[in-house]
Amino acid sequence: MAELEKRLPPPELGQQMLELQIRHDRLWWAGKAGNWNLAYFMVGELGEALRGIEQTNGDAAELQPQKLSEVMPSVMTPAIKTMQEALAKHDRTAFVKAYDQLSAACSSCHQLAGSAFLHIERPKTPLLDNLRYAPPARR
Repeated sequence: MAELEKRLPPPELGQQMLELQIRHDRLWWAGKAGNWNLAYFMVGELGEALRGIEQTNGDAAELQPQKLSEVMPSVMTPAIKTMQEALAKHDRTAFVKAYDQLSAACSSCHQLAGSAFLHIERPKTPLLDNLRYAPPARR
């Protein structure tokens, strides 16, 4: 299996970024609803997607001569950690602040790549509306 993976072309970077956008969107709605378990899951998925980009497109042309595999963790890891800390506190104010920091980190990475027109912010409507964001009712 590993040999086959080496022969396959890397995933298209734009498609990987779209996955990040979906996770980022869902993270917002989960946190806004106070569904801390779902929000923590989404930030984990977002981190996993970031690592996938670093591994498969770490040498992407967008940042040359810098490496995406080096720039992305230095920009995104602190924002992910801050988000995880806010979620662990179940604090909506800390969540909103951490979310805005995460969005700013995404935008700063785009700026480094020469794509400042890709400015990430809070979503206004859910990208997909088939996931229940409200936490389960307590019994």
